[in-house]
Amino acid sequence: MLLALSLSCQKEVDTSVRPKIRHYVEPGGREYILESFNLGKKTTFSPDHPCLDCDLKATKLVNGKPLYSVVYHIDENGFRTTSASFLPGKSKHLLLIDGSMAFSEGLSDRDSLIDLINRKNSVYRAYDLGFLGNGPQHSWSLFHSQTLPKRIAEKSGLAVLISHDQDIRRFLVTTDHLIYSAQFPNVLQNPTGEFENHGTVEASGSFIQRALIRICVPLLSCKSLMTKSYKLPEEKEIALAAALFNDIEKMYRQQFQAERFIILWTGSDSVYEVLKKYTSLPLIKVSYERIDSNHPTPKGAKQIVDALFKEIQGN
Repeated sequence: MLLALSLSCQKEVDTSVRPKIRHYVEPGGREYILESFNLGKKTTFSPDHPCLDCDLKATKLVNGKPLYSVVYHIDENGFRTTSASFLPGKSKHLLLIDGSMAFSEGLSDRDSLIDLINRKNSVYRAYDLGFLGNGPQHSWSLFHSQTLPKRIAEKSGLAVLISHDQDIRRFLVTTDHLIYSAQFPNVLQNPTGEFENHGTVEASGSFIQRALIRICVPLLSCKSLMTKSYKLPEEKEIALAAALFNDIEKMYRQQFQAERFIILWTGSDSVYEVLKKYTSLPLIKVSYERIDSNHPTPKGAKQIVDALFKEIQGN
């Protein structure tokens, strides 16, 4: 039954379109190879997304050795899907918001957060609204566009924003994150406290940001120096991120019949304690097995999902 259902949801593949390959070389011996294939007649491309309505093979190498090689299935909305995404009978949504944590970078379909959530319960259908490298400004832009109610079938449910230290730095588009942020939405707070999208960082960022993107980012040695500027977010930066989280939650409640909006924190204890001062949203911290500073192993993904449902069922 499940196989038949998943096959019925597959697109018509256009075999005349050749796969597209992107190869990124980053400091620290890291390489990313993204190959878009099984392209459909409705497949589209955008500057900050390899493809919509396609399969995407992602390979990460460290010092020439493969860390993972995974195939992601991307629908026409840019959401990652698995066969469990099409299980029938779900009446509510569970939106996973933000970047590579929500996307389950490096994890196979069966080990991904959306698959584990969809197989674990009979009520909530999990949607992945994140993508590799995305920050909370992408999530803000998604809700600000007011197009999500047209893409999400279930109108009631809950949302989970997964965040961490680097996620906040990514929102601020600090120097260490500029190496891949040229096409990021440049979401800034105006003098009245409201957030606005000023276009891409490459087009509307500060003079220094635009200069670094144009002159430094193309050079690996220069990019290496940029990544060394990493530090923990300062309190004023955490406060700004909290304001953005609060604004995302506000838009979510305006567009859906929201049960809850939860921030799932996977970063440092020190930033977590400061973040609690600036938001009244439910904020939970999860311990889980990791493959690097943030991303979970298959066991870690199960630990995250178990902790999430413990929180959901306990309130």
